[in-house]
Amino acid sequence: MAGGALMVSDKVEAYRDDANLEGMKRSAPVLFTVPGQLYDYGQRRPSDRSAAKRGGEAVWWLQEIDRSFDHWCVLARFNWRRKDLGWRRPGAPAVDVNFADLGLDPERNYLVFEFWSQTFLGSLKGSFTAVAQDPGRGVDVFAIREARPHPWVIGTTRHLSQGGVSLMEVNWEERGKTLSGTSSVVVGDPYVLTVHVPDGFELKRAEIDGEKAETTRRTEMATIRFVPTETKTVKWKLAFGG
Repeated sequence: MAGGALMVSDKVEAYRDDANLEGMKRSAPVLFTVPGQLYDYGQRRPSDRSAAKRGGEAVWWLQEIDRSFDHWCVLARFNWRRKDLGWRRPGAPAVDVNFADLGLDPERNYLVFEFWSQTFLGSLKGSFTAVAQDPGRGVDVFAIREARPHPWVIGTTRHLSQGGVSLMEVNWEERGKTLSGTSSVVVGDPYVLTVHVPDGFELKRAEIDGEKAETTRRTEMATIRFVPTETKTVKWKLAFGG
């Protein structure tokens, strides 16, 4: 997120654990980040010393991503290992995050999606709740996009920026009720596109490069999954009824 070097410095045996490899894959490539694009979100309060002792003092980073087709925020909550705990993570309590504190309009609705758990928190106004972190979880990453009255992308699995690396274009065509776009994908790496489906819409058909795609429908959202046979840019199209 910070645009720095991605360090791969553990012993080789550490990467026999697929979980460690997954973290590296979802962090690469590093984003081209410039001053004024990444912020230290102020959840830490010096007066709340008791919360800090309980492990409630977390580190938050807020990043803005601007593309021609969308503008969204990525909010990361880090649960660092601590020396005074024998390099264990303390965990952290649930926290309400106010959209106004992120520089967003508190009167608008925003779609919030957590990357690592692939969980849609909903279309929310005013604030959202970042769930408690247990000691085994090092980071949560929330994508925050302004809600549309029609289907729209809320997350992708290639990169923790949730579209900052893979999404090249996204377009909604009202007349045909079609959401389409292009994505940059990697050979053999399963790619999942998650779309918000508001009330009144139903996903009828999904295609990737003209071929029928695997879909899963859930409350308020749908996922489209495929495994690329080569590293390339693919075109996808989702047709809705309602």
